[in-house]
Amino acid sequence: MGLVRGLLAAVLLALAALPARAASVSWTGAAAGDWDVGTNWSGGIVPGAADDVSIAGAFVVAYATDPVLAVNSLTLGAGATLAVSTGIAVSSYVEVQSGGVLQADAAVGLDAGDFDLRAGSSLSYAGAPAAPSPSLSLVVSGAFTLEAGATATVAGTGYAGGAH
Repeated sequence: MGLVRGLLAAVLLALAALPARAASVSWTGAAAGDWDVGTNWSGGIVPGAADDVSIAGAFVVAYATDPVLAVNSLTLGAGATLAVSTGIAVSSYVEVQSGGVLQADAAVGLDAGDFDLRAGSSLSYAGAPAAPSPSLSLVVSGAFTLEAGATATVAGTGYAGGAH
């Protein structure tokens, strides 16, 4: 009996040591909502660093919680807007499809393996003009694709009135 328990314990420890598998998680919440509410996501749990996240359709999703938003991959479909004010860390890729918007509105960092802005999509940064050092840091360790018809807009940097 002791041998069986020992083997069972060893198997359970080995299984616990396996890395977590990435889940495909999609937005199922209302037309406007908060990233940090589990019931807004398929599976009922807020996406984590190992998850592949998709927001498709005319949804506006806000993320304003520390720490930075961390996922494996992020796809914003037509009509989807993700508004972030604390940063994004994406292990694999970010794809903003036609009609999708990724909006940063504070001093944030966007860090991704690959970053694709498809035709008709946009990346916008509108830092508060009175902030001491509003900035957008975009770090892409792989390919950065800005297709014809996509836009990347940076506005509101520096102090109000141009004073530094």
